[in-house]
Amino acid sequence: DFYVSLSPSPARGNDRHRPTISVIKTQNRVIAAPGDLITYTLYYNNTDTGMAKTAWINDTLPSGVVFSSSSIPYSYIIGPTYGWALTNVMPGAHSFTVTAQVSATTTDGQILRNTVTLDYTDQLSRPLTRTRGWANATVSRPTITVVKTASPSNAKAGDLVTFTIYYNNTGSVAAGTVTIKDSLPSGFDYVSANPVPTWMNGRTFYWNFTAVAPGPHRLTMSARVNSTFSGTQLVNWAFLNYTTIGGYSLIGSTSSVTVAIPELSDMIFVAIVPMIILGLKLRAKRREKE
Repeated sequence: DFYVSLSPSPARGNDRHRPTISVIKTQNRVIAAPGDLITYTLYYNNTDTGMAKTAWINDTLPSGVVFSSSSIPYSYIIGPTYGWALTNVMPGAHSFTVTAQVSATTTDGQILRNTVTLDYTDQLSRPLTRTRGWANATVSRPTITVVKTASPSNAKAGDLVTFTIYYNNTGSVAAGTVTIKDSLPSGFDYVSANPVPTWMNGRTFYWNFTAVAPGPHRLTMSARVNSTFSGTQLVNWAFLNYTTIGGYSLIGSTSSVTVAIPELSDMIFVAIVPMIILGLKLRAKRREKE
């Protein structure tokens, strides 16, 4: 099979050439955190002696990365696939770059597999063999979800309640910053905390931690049920926000805990019932003696 030459010569019937192109993809990092930019280089070198009339390069971004830029403008977009239509690809080296950002929705250990395909034709617009390339990056990130508990979970006016706020990092790397906000409802009076809050504003308390390594973490706060509180329950919320080491904001979380406050009638009932039972037992014993 012969291909039209770049410089046809009537005196040289075999002065004809063909293109041969394979796509290869590389990247500037194999480990990435949310917020990081990954720059992919796409090579489409024509290693033969003929020109390709048209080449189509389709780069499909994986879930978890967002297109940022490319060194040459793309020709079209179909979903997560960005396409380039290139014409008159001469023999020699050719490449361009695509840059994408890792999003906060990725999970620790997630594999970001970026695939690319190349289709091309010879000078007579006849299709040649498709080639493929790919590049993988692994997400390494902190993962923190706030969880709040209370002890005891039932309390009356004057009782001391200790709240424990867990902010365990189950990811593979440290978080850059972790900020926890706790707003005490009006039925509680603040007593103490360990560690002490970084700052406070009225009944709202803030803790700010840096370089929070993988592993378990917690803080405690104690508050006393106000003697003037007249409701049946108190709900206390904790809010957590955090970032990567690079300062990229990740998706925060919230947690609440409810402390039940028995009504006075319930407390009287609880106190009287044992006395009634004791009285019935004593009466039964007297009857036995009679």
